[in-house]
Amino acid sequence: MAFISLLIIFLAISSSSVALTEPVASMADQGVFPEEYGRGHHGVFPEEHGRGHHRGRREEEREENPYVFHSDRFRIRASSEAGEIRSLPNFGEVSELLEGISKYRVTCIEMKPNTVMLPHYIDAKWILYVTGGRGYIAYVQQDELVKRKLEEGDVFGVPSGHTFYLVNNDDHNSLRIASLLRTESTMRGEYEPFYVAGGRNPETVYSAFSDDVLEAAFNTDVQKLEHIFGAHRRGVIFHANEEQIREMMRRGEFSAESMSASEHPKPFNLRNQKPDFENDHGRFTRAGPKDNPFLDSVDVTVGFGVLNPGTMTAPSHNTKATSIAIVMEGEGRIEMACPHLGQQHGWSSPRERGHQDINYERVRARLRTGTVYVVPAGHPITEIASTSGRLEILWFDINSSGNERQFLAGKNNVLQTLEKEVRHLSFNIPRGEEIEEVLRAQKDQVILRGPQRQRRDEPRSSS
Repeated sequence: MAFISLLIIFLAISSSSVALTEPVASMADQGVFPEEYGRGHHGVFPEEHGRGHHRGRREEEREENPYVFHSDRFRIRASSEAGEIRSLPNFGEVSELLEGISKYRVTCIEMKPNTVMLPHYIDAKWILYVTGGRGYIAYVQQDELVKRKLEEGDVFGVPSGHTFYLVNNDDHNSLRIASLLRTESTMRGEYEPFYVAGGRNPETVYSAFSDDVLEAAFNTDVQKLEHIFGAHRRGVIFHANEEQIREMMRRGEFSAESMSASEHPKPFNLRNQKPDFENDHGRFTRAGPKDNPFLDSVDVTVGFGVLNPGTMTAPSHNTKATSIAIVMEGEGRIEMACPHLGQQHGWSSPRERGHQDINYERVRARLRTGTVYVVPAGHPITEIASTSGRLEILWFDINSSGNERQFLAGKNNVLQTLEKEVRHLSFNIPRGEEIEEVLRAQKDQVILRGPQRQRRDEPRSSS
């Protein structure tokens, strides 16, 4: 979120033209959501000791943290030897704090080499990001089959209710996709697939209709229909032989020359675009409503950021958008300020309030490949990369039209924008020069050098 947030602020500073596509982390053989670490693993950033840190080491891992989801929170929706589909639970069911984004769902797909996904449609608008591999997607729009090649880093959108299927035509690598769905169902936050092809596993939508209706609809004897609609038993994702794959690749056009670009947009690749922001500490690229018609229809911005080892995003917040972020690769941690969590949630330890009415709780969590975290609008956050490697983050900003990213630290922090007299009065520091010295000390912005001091509870080198 922080990353997502910082993205938005800098967008106010620089504009970029983007289309519908997104970047991917180098996830060769790991998968987007690898297995969790063992119980004894305490992460790269164990809990600090000292004032305000009397909670247990694994406190940030507790279920009561409503903003962070590790890969074991994903539920399998479809699985076969050829691949699987997984999704996070309905955000609104996890916590009342997330009810505002209950119509959005995060899913991931993995298809092994030379596989096909059954044609179906879902009652949700679907934004996909290819995190690894290559293949193609085909969907029906205005009685026309639209086929689009997909590769790592692509972002693409499929409207709700449109029949589509995916093909992994690679002989060696799995096709991996991370995606955000905005549900259209009357059941808030729920979505379902409707299979128009299949058989016994899974059933098709035709199974709900009576024999006489099907006979009339297809003008075919029911025995023949039962034979056709009852043969498939291989699951949602299944293998195809190389000859079948080659034939599918030969048939049909992948170009959009005969179609209106606005009617049938192409994928947009975030990885191939010039970064919206870049310095020695990292970079990020994004695509939003102004860059792509489909993103405009769902009011979502998609971004991809890379933090170099030992760096951090400057604490910042979104003015309007809520961010849902997925760690594509690497390890690190987040810290976020939240005014809603307190003793009543049984998660954050209480601090003395004194005479203040507001208590900002510190939300802390370790990040690793596959972790998903939510950053509500207005919540300041920072992401910190481990010193052992890069941290790559994909994010979706919801309600992003008109959103800005405002930074609370760094060369472009909001305090620098305020009138000097207001700064001095607000901090009640007799010597105003002290405030100005502090605000001018950081020469970088957006992505900064991270905490360099070694934690007291982190093992020290014996050398």
